[in-house]
Amino acid sequence: NLWRISNEDFEQVLPGLYISPWGDNYDAARLLLHDLVWQLKVKGSHVAIIPHRDLLIVTGSEDADGLRKMSELGMEALDDPRAISGIPVILKDNQWETFVPGTIHPELRKLYHVSVAYAYEEQKVALEAIHLQTAEEVFVASMMVYQENGQDTTFTKAAWSEGVNTLLPK
Repeated sequence: NLWRISNEDFEQVLPGLYISPWGDNYDAARLLLHDLVWQLKVKGSHVAIIPHRDLLIVTGSEDADGLRKMSELGMEALDDPRAISGIPVILKDNQWETFVPGTIHPELRKLYHVSVAYAYEEQKVALEAIHLQTAEEVFVASMMVYQENGQDTTFTKAAWSEGVNTLLPK
């Protein structure tokens, strides 16, 4: 059924950067329609993010401008009340894999770090509630995203106290 209702073309924001036009709450699921994504002309492999259920963004792994704009659109879209994730994925063969951007794509790397930190924060809240119920004394560390002054690249940190049972983010 998703194929049947996906007969519009993606909107081209820039050459090689596409966004889904449907806005029907199924845009995230369209990531599974590989043939729909493969038709898009991109530089390198297809990279996608699904920041919320009404937005699928696709560009190429070798398209610096496309990745930069994808990051910008993704950061804005994560403010949506129905946010999903800004973690980019790359299409390899017939599978989507997590795409961890290197330092040559600082904007996309920041989006990745912010998205992972947000996911860990949600897990932290759930784990702390479980530990409160079980009276298990475990410190659940937060993942913090940093960017040094004058630097483009972001990195993450977490606190680990000596002698305390701790759950650390990856």
